[in-house]
Amino acid sequence: MTQIVQIDRVPAPATIALLLIVALALHPRALASERISGTYIAHGDQAATMLQLTQTDNGQVSGLSSTITVDKEGKISASDVPFTGVFDGGQIALSFHGAGFSGLSTANLAGTVRGNTITIQSIGGNGIVSSTIFTRASADSFK
Repeated sequence: MTQIVQIDRVPAPATIALLLIVALALHPRALASERISGTYIAHGDQAATMLQLTQTDNGQVSGLSSTITVDKEGKISASDVPFTGVFDGGQIALSFHGAGFSGLSTANLAGTVRGNTITIQSIGGNGIVSSTIFTRASADSFK
């Protein structure tokens, strides 16, 4: 048995507009629009690197990578390398521009962003993939 339901009243335009706004605000893409601008730091045994990056509304990122290293003799060296890239859906791709990054004029790296962490993967000369984990922090903690 089929039952017919009759609607006597059509929702007001303001109600329809409100429902549309709520639906757009709750759309998965809108919820995933996390901003990653800020300072991220990775510490290693003989090096520390700070990424200072800015993200635009369209997912473009740019910034500066500052690295301090200490060699076996205790000599300290520092380098600053600018970068550009893109961020979308938890994935990040960065292009580092300058001879200070691994001796290359340009290096392209990719990784993931989860919460306050950026993980960048790279392939070493031996073919082994390694990950560097950057954690959101203040520039003061870059020591």
